[in-house]
Amino acid sequence: WNPGPYTVKPPRRIEYVALPPRPAGPESSRSKRSLAAASPEEEQGVCAQVRLRIEQEAVLTRKAVGATLELDNNSLDTPLENIEVSLAIYDDQGRLANDRFVILPAELTRFERVAGPDGDIARLRHETWRLAPQTTGKARWVILPKDEAAPDGPRVYQVGGYFNYSAGSSGSGVTLVPAPVTVYPNPRLVLDYFHQRDVLGDDPFTPQIEPSVPYTLAVMARNIGAGVAKNFSIISAQPQIVDNEKGLLIDFQIIGSEVAGEPVAPTLAVNFGDLQPGEVKTARWLLISSLTGFFRDYEASFEHESRFGGRETCPIDSVQIHELIHLVQAPGAFEDGKPDFLVNDEDDPEHLPDILYLSDGSTAPVQAVSQGTFTGEVGSGSRFVQLSVDMPAGWAYLRLPNPGGDEFRLVRAQRADGIELTVGTNVWSTDRVFPGPGQRPIRKPLLHLLDYDSPGLYTLEFAPKPPADTNAPQSAVAALPEHSAPSFEVRWEGDDGESGSGVAYFDIFVSTNGGPFEPWLERTRLRSAMFEGRLGETYAFYSVAVDAAGNREPPPAEPDAFTAAVAENHPPEFPPLTELAVNEGETLRAELTAVDPDLPAQRLSWTLGPDAPAGIALDPQTGLLTWSTDETDGPSTNRFHVTVSDNGTPPGTATGVVQVTVREVNQPPRLELPQAMYVVHEGWTLAVTNRAADPDWPSQRLSFSLIGAPPAGAAIDPETGVFTWKPTPYQGPSTNQITIQVTDDGDPPLSSSDSFTVIVRDTLSDFELGIGSTNLLAGENNAVAISLKCGLPLTNVTCALATDTMRLTNLALRPLAQEIQSLLFHPAGTNSFLISMALDPALIPANDHALAELSFEAPADAPSGKAPLRLTNIIGRKFDGELVANVRDAVGRVIVVNREPVLEARAGTNLVLAVFGRPGTVYAIQSRTD
Repeated sequence: WNPGPYTVKPPRRIEYVALPPRPAGPESSRSKRSLAAASPEEEQGVCAQVRLRIEQEAVLTRKAVGATLELDNNSLDTPLENIEVSLAIYDDQGRLANDRFVILPAELTRFERVAGPDGDIARLRHETWRLAPQTTGKARWVILPKDEAAPDGPRVYQVGGYFNYSAGSSGSGVTLVPAPVTVYPNPRLVLDYFHQRDVLGDDPFTPQIEPSVPYTLAVMARNIGAGVAKNFSIISAQPQIVDNEKGLLIDFQIIGSEVAGEPVAPTLAVNFGDLQPGEVKTARWLLISSLTGFFRDYEASFEHESRFGGRETCPIDSVQIHELIHLVQAPGAFEDGKPDFLVNDEDDPEHLPDILYLSDGSTAPVQAVSQGTFTGEVGSGSRFVQLSVDMPAGWAYLRLPNPGGDEFRLVRAQRADGIELTVGTNVWSTDRVFPGPGQRPIRKPLLHLLDYDSPGLYTLEFAPKPPADTNAPQSAVAALPEHSAPSFEVRWEGDDGESGSGVAYFDIFVSTNGGPFEPWLERTRLRSAMFEGRLGETYAFYSVAVDAAGNREPPPAEPDAFTAAVAENHPPEFPPLTELAVNEGETLRAELTAVDPDLPAQRLSWTLGPDAPAGIALDPQTGLLTWSTDETDGPSTNRFHVTVSDNGTPPGTATGVVQVTVREVNQPPRLELPQAMYVVHEGWTLAVTNRAADPDWPSQRLSFSLIGAPPAGAAIDPETGVFTWKPTPYQGPSTNQITIQVTDDGDPPLSSSDSFTVIVRDTLSDFELGIGSTNLLAGENNAVAISLKCGLPLTNVTCALATDTMRLTNLALRPLAQEIQSLLFHPAGTNSFLISMALDPALIPANDHALAELSFEAPADAPSGKAPLRLTNIIGRKFDGELVANVRDAVGRVIVVNREPVLEARAGTNLVLAVFGRPGTVYAIQSRTD
C-alpha cells in the first residue's frame, strides 16, 4: 500500500551570497569592468544575499494491514443505527497490541457518519455510523505498524474486535473473530544531503560573461531498518527564491539528475528502487546559478503526512545537510564506482574540508594541509612540475597556489608510486576564493588534491588553455503555424560552435501587429515559453544569443517566426471509454492519453471524477493513473469519469470513462498444524485438529486430504480437517510421516501441505518386572535395579517383595524412571514388603529399562548365605481401569559373605560352580561322586 507521499524538504532555507549583475538591455553601454570601477561606494557594496528553498517529496511503497468489514442490512424498513466499531489487535501471546499500530480512520462505502450534538462528525474511535435498509455497507481500515510491531523480522498478529448497533428499539453487540496477519519490519531511512558551497556563474567584475558551471545537490539514502524500503523515489521542485533583499536579477535551475553516478531521464524525479536493510544509494541533482557566489547557513528538515499516522509510522528517521566542498571518488580499496563527498562539517574561516562521506555510508576524518614545495615552473617550454609535501597518514586534503596560474590547465597528476589521480575529481583547480559575506570573491588560482596514505611526492602535467572565444553565437526562433490560439508556445535554439564558450543566455523580442520589436524575455536560459497574446492580433519573434565570453549575436534582418492569434481553441480529444485491467494485490500504473487538435498542442491537465474508487490517484500534469489494489478490491469492475482540460482561452475540456477491471487472483490457503510430532500406543486413537485459512476475499471453501502414503486406517475429515488414526497391534513399533493437504475451490484450485510425525509404540500382551542380583560382604551395602518391560498404557503397578531380613536390613526403594509419579514401599510382615508405583503412561518407553533401585545393607554379624529377592503378585492397571496380572514372578538374589565362603551352582549346558569369598583368603574345593 502506498500511503505517501512523505514530504521531505531539504534544504528548507539556504543563504546565497552573490554579486549583483550589470544592467541588462541594449540601451546600456556600460561594460562590466566600468561597473566594477564606477565609484568607491559601489566597490564597497558588491555583495547581496538571497534565500533559496528547494522542496522535495520522498515517496515509497510500504506494507500495511487492510481490515474490511461488510455489513448487510436486509431489513425492509429499519436502518441500523449507532454503529460503533472497535478494532483489537493481539500478539502471538494473546496480549492486546493496539499500541504497536496506528489505525487510520475508516474509509466508508454506503455507511453514513452521524454528526454529534455540535454538528461535528465524531472523532475516530468514538464515531457512530448509520446503514440504510436494504443496503450493504463496507468499512475499510488501513493499519500501519510502528517499528516495535516487527523490530527484527516478520511477526504474526490477530486482528479482531467488536461492534455495537441498534435496530429500532433493540440493540446488540457482535464480536469480530480475530484473523491472522503477518506484519513485516519497517524500513528506517537516514537521508544525508550534500550542498556545494562555491558556485561559478557570471562575475560582473570581469569583462567576459563567465558560463554557469553546474553544481551539486546530492542525497545519500541509508536504510538502517530491518524492512525493505520499496520503490523509494525523490521528486524535486525547481529552486524558489524566498528572500531577495536587493532585488538581484538572479536565477537558479535544476538541469539534470543522476543515481549512483549514472544519468537518469531528464526529470526532477530520481528513483532509487528498493533499498534493502543496510543498503546505501546516492542520487545527485545538477543546478546552475546565473551569478557567481557561495552558499551559507544551510538548514534541512522534513515533514510527514499526519493523516498517515504521523511521526510514529514515518519511515524517514532523520535528515541532515552538509556543506559540500567537492564531489570526489575514493580510490584503491574504497573504489566502487560511486561518488563520495568531501565535506566541511566543522565551521572554520578557511572552509577547509574535515570529513569524507563514503558511498557505503561510512565516514572518515580528513586532515587539511596548506604547505608544499613545487620544483620547476610551468611555461611555454615546460609542462611538468614536481610537488613535494608532508602528508599525514589516512585521508588528507591539500590546497596550494596553482603553479599553472590562469594560463595553463592541469591535465595529469601522478604519485611517486605510479598511481594516477583523476583530474577534475580527486585533483582539481579553482580560479577564485569566496572569503565571506560582504566581501567580493578574490581571483586566486588554487590547486586542490585529495589522497589516501599519500607518499608526499607528485608529478603534475599542465597544458595551455584554449584561446579566448571572439565569435558571436547563432540562434533562431522555431517557425510557428499561420494561425494560433491566443496562448501558444514559442521555441528557440542556439549554438556557439565547437570552439565557442557556449551560449550563456537569450534575449527574445516580439512585435505586435507589425509594430516595433520589444524585449519579451531577457537573459533567459530557457529554450521555450508560453506566450499569452490576444485574439485577433499578429505577432513576430526573433532571438539574440549571448555566449559565455560576452559575444552578442546581431539582430536578424527579418523576424524568425510569425503567427496570428485567430484560431479557435478546440477541446482535447479523449476516448469515450478507456479499458484497463490489473490483478488484485498489484499496482496499476497507466498513463492516460489525449490529443489536443490545436497547433501547437497546448498543455493538458487531468482531474478525477467524484465517482472514482477510493485509493486511486491521477497525476494532474502527466495523466498517470495509479491504484495500489489489495485483496478486497477484486474481483470487481470499476467505471469512473476522467476530465482532461487544455490551457486555451477559454479552456477546452473533454470527459471520458475509464473502466478498471480488478482481476481475482487466487492465493493458496495457509495450513496450521498444532505440533510436529505425536506418540501413540497400539490400540490407542490419535485425533488431531488441523486448521487452515484462506487469504482470499471473500474466503473460499477449503477441503482437507491426506497425500503421499498414509498408514492403513489413517483418515481426515475433508471439511473439518480432523485427523484420526487407531494403530493396530501390528503397526508398532513404527515412525510414520503424515502429510496433510488443504485445497481451495478457486480457479484454478490451489493447495498447501505440511507434515507431522506419529510414533507408534509396540504394545505387549502383558508386562514384565525384573529384579537384579548382586553380592556383598557382611557390614557393607549395595543395591539392585527393578526393571520394567511394557507396551501397555499402565497407570499403576503393585507387587510384593520377599527376602531374608536376617541377612539384609535397611531396605529402601527410590525411583529411577521418568514415568514414576509416586512410589510407596513399606513392610508387610516378616521378610515381606509391599510396593506401589503410580505411572504416567505417556512417558513409558517401549524398551526394557530400569524403573527403580532397591538398596540394602548386610549386618556385620549376618551369616554367610543367599538372600532371595522375589517380586510376587505383580499387577498393573491400564489407562482405562483394566487390571493386568503378570503370572511370572521376578526372581533375584543377594550373596552375603561373612567368615564362611558361599558356593553357588548355576545350571546351564554345563554345571557352573561359583565361589564367593573374602579377598586374600585361600579356599579348597572338594568334590565327590554321588
